[in-house]
Amino acid sequence: MFPNLEALNICKIKMYDADFASLCNDFPNLRTLNISGTKIKNLHGLAKLQKLEYLNIDGLLFETKEDIKDLFELKRLKHLAIGYIKWEEHEGEDTPELTTLMVNELEAVIRDFKLGRRVLPYPVALFLAKLPKIMDQDSLNVDKLRVLNMILMYWGHHLKRHTRHNHVILKNLYEGVSRLTGITENFNADKICSLTMRSIIYGGGFHEWEQLCAVIMDSLMDRMDLSSEYYKNINFRKLHETLTTMKNSARLLPESRASAASVLRFVELFM
Repeated sequence: MFPNLEALNICKIKMYDADFASLCNDFPNLRTLNISGTKIKNLHGLAKLQKLEYLNIDGLLFETKEDIKDLFELKRLKHLAIGYIKWEEHEGEDTPELTTLMVNELEAVIRDFKLGRRVLPYPVALFLAKLPKIMDQDSLNVDKLRVLNMILMYWGHHLKRHTRHNHVILKNLYEGVSRLTGITENFNADKICSLTMRSIIYGGGFHEWEQLCAVIMDSLMDRMDLSSEYYKNINFRKLHETLTTMKNSARLLPESRASAASVLRFVELFM
């Protein structure tokens, strides 16, 4: 039945997991699929839809990484919509409810993509970076430290992949880290500062991203312990050269140059 069907929208039509698996088997040529609000508990069978480019799973709740494993087999997927991902739709409206289960799902997705050396679909990455904006509300029972560590994990992933320095997601990650370090207790400052050092060295000091990293370091210097294992593989000579370049650059704003100079003085104490 309809073997050549390319688009299917069954939004909010309740179905069982077996029904979904059968659907995936019956419509192998789907390119667009909306199963938001269908109440299914896993995505088993989704891997059969190898032509799928757009998938909407908004409102679906999964309990384990096993429930979404088929998602990572979709080689052509370009657009992925997950609950509360489209942040712009919520600007000025009531804050969407965040649950521990939702954070569990997000963490599972990040870990799978990290281990697979792939970049998160942009909407997921953007949501992760924007998430701290709604986490300074006491009514939200979400572990801020856990979310901060997820952002740091994804930051490290981008460093390994050599993401270009002007990528918008990096600025969003900075904003997330900057906000969460202001409202979170017991975070690992050395873990954060080692990431900023690696980013500054990698970028060479010529991009806004490195300037933002210097600002983060400047704000956390009093919590740093340079004897920590996190700094074991940092090239401090290269870091010193890059910070010097930033401090002397007429292209940078005075505030950015001041942060670079402050961090530079701190680094020089330990060289």
